[in-house]
Amino acid sequence: MNRGALVAAGSLAFVLVVACDSGASKQSVPAATPAPGVSAAAQPTATTAAVPPVSEPQPEGWVPESPLAGLVALADVAPYDTASYGSRVDSTTHGLGVVTLRWSAPRDTSSAAPRRTLWFRREPSAAARPVGALVLASPRDSAEGQFFLFAPPRTRRNLVEYENDGYGVPVDSLASGWARAILGWDSAGARIIGWADTTDTARVQVVRWVDHFRDVPLFFMNDRTARLYESLSDTLGAGALLPSIDRADYDLTMLETRGRWMRVTFTWPVARCGAEIDTTRTTSRTLWVPYQDPRGKLLVWGPHDC
Repeated sequence: MNRGALVAAGSLAFVLVVACDSGASKQSVPAATPAPGVSAAAQPTATTAAVPPVSEPQPEGWVPESPLAGLVALADVAPYDTASYGSRVDSTTHGLGVVTLRWSAPRDTSSAAPRRTLWFRREPSAAARPVGALVLASPRDSAEGQFFLFAPPRTRRNLVEYENDGYGVPVDSLASGWARAILGWDSAGARIIGWADTTDTARVQVVRWVDHFRDVPLFFMNDRTARLYESLSDTLGAGALLPSIDRADYDLTMLETRGRWMRVTFTWPVARCGAEIDTTRTTSRTLWVPYQDPRGKLLVWGPHDC
């Protein structure tokens, strides 16, 4: 995975408008299959898509139909233009980890596009109304799959690529077989929260950062703002800057975590990707570093890509 490929970009929902000879006409949203565990009467009713006040891009390439009326696929685009969409949250939240679908999960082949669906509900109950869905789908006759996050229109999505082609929705708490996920933010900057049932471990996977980063060479997302601390008690201070070395020439190896702080072995310089360096100068120190900011945004990532 490329260092810059940590996908947490803000996103816009899309609306389809069909042009005809007499002018632009609106296309009705097709009726969708009721979500599991929710009666048809409780489903959001299909409505006519209104012309948006600003241009809203569609996701690129093939997109599956919505699993539920009122939810739309969120495009992977730059964050909202504040002049058009008003206030918003700029910082992505990565939480404790991500909840996702397993590639090996059985697919629903009854629809035009075989899919796997993970519902996010308003409350931690199978009877609660869905507020979003993570869909792993592929065109029929295709063995390749792709992740899509469906949510209310004009949601800026919170979706993370935690491994090559593996995407998940960040979660901030886990309790009794449910994960509370942060799907994104509305146009006013308020979080959109949904609960995912994680009891079916053959289909659903929770990837915690403390497990994902174990035994993996890490690096700072931003070397210029990175800080090193001798002990946990020193973290109230300003900390020390990184030595004057290139990012590719050091490793952070996680030893333990406490809150948003990580105790690491800091090793430098190191040989990577065929680089020739004098390894007789290599030293290691045990230090503390912040691996998340106060909002929950990750400050470290790994492993390295050449």
